[in-house]
Amino acid sequence: MKLLITLLLSSHIDKENNVLFPTAENLLSDDEDKIIHDK
Repeated sequence: MKLLITLLLSSHIDKENNVLFPTAENLLSDDEDKIIHDK
């Protein structure tokens, strides 16, 4: 149960700080969005 709470908190924190601290996954998805828009 403690692990689940930790995961929920960490994912919430990631969403809060998304703009300041983009993860590699978010950077990749942003690149994909740009590629799609460029076509």
